[in-house]
Amino acid sequence: MKSILLFFLLLFLIFLDQLTKHLVIHGLRFKWGFFEITLVYNEGSAFGLKLLKNSEYIVVNSIILFLFMLFIFYRNSRSQYMKSLYNFCLVFILSGGLGNIIDRIFHGKVIDFFYIYNFPVFNLADVFITIGMGMLIMIFFREEKKIQESSPPP
Repeated sequence: MKSILLFFLLLFLIFLDQLTKHLVIHGLRFKWGFFEITLVYNEGSAFGLKLLKNSEYIVVNSIILFLFMLFIFYRNSRSQYMKSLYNFCLVFILSGGLGNIIDRIFHGKVIDFFYIYNFPVFNLADVFITIGMGMLIMIFFREEKKIQESSPPP
């Protein structure tokens, strides 16, 4: 049952990402103080760095997502609760990665649109990746702390 819910969450997040990009491509614009919604095509990677061709980005990003999935799925965890947390994080990271891969396949570049004063333009997929990675880092530190507390002093 949990797997089905996570799968539908994955699909919903990808849908939300693609819907927002569709709206921006078709003219949605907004400006309020330091925040702006504007269309930017990103042919590069993070922060617009252009290091590879689009087809190479698709392959590299797909490999990274696949390896990341393997890491999470095979990560030893002490409890079912921790496995659920890892999977929840994975859903956010995967939805963001797949959303950006979909852009590269269908548009030849990533559609970015959130602009916050002097920060590189980003999209909802990037937000999902950041949320997933942030939660994952917190979980790792929490697990590491529990391991250190439970091990006997030298």
